[in-house]
Amino acid sequence: MVENMIKHQKLIISFMILALIVCTAIMTSGCTDYKTYKDGLYAYSIQYPETWDLDSPIPILGIVVTNPEDNSNVKIQCSDISESLKSHSFEDIVQSEVSGLQFHDAGFIEDTDIIEEQFTTFNDHEAYEIEYTYKLLRQEYHVKSIYFIDEDYLFVLTYEATSDNYKDDLKAADKIMKSIEL
Repeated sequence: MVENMIKHQKLIISFMILALIVCTAIMTSGCTDYKTYKDGLYAYSIQYPETWDLDSPIPILGIVVTNPEDNSNVKIQCSDISESLKSHSFEDIVQSEVSGLQFHDAGFIEDTDIIEEQFTTFNDHEAYEIEYTYKLLRQEYHVKSIYFIDEDYLFVLTYEATSDNYKDDLKAADKIMKSIEL
């Protein structure tokens, strides 16, 4: 009888320790509540952490959600490219968009360096992903952009942070970008 009680107490203590470990892991894993933004013009939605700020959407410039702690941000831009699609491939359109990075070196932005670029898929769409850095007023920034087309619209999802903070919010930024629903 006493032996059964000791086994029972050990089982309860083991369960409590396991529960404490699981709760600690959940609390420190970056889990947070998310808000939803629904765009009325281009009919997409995204989820973003409730601790991040949503800048007022501007149709041509898109939306920006910003982490107020370090100013890293995710920008969603969408544009109608129906006319371009009649005579240009996805690769041509992306090349035209990305070629603008080469012009960053004229003016305040300097030292643009492409780290990685590739054609891939994103949420079941043909996509192009590019990661690069640049300097603006002596501060280095790290950027990850994903380009994809849905129907007649080009979507550009961009995560940008100072190089020092890039890895800190990369997981949250990826989750925001992957949350897009069309």
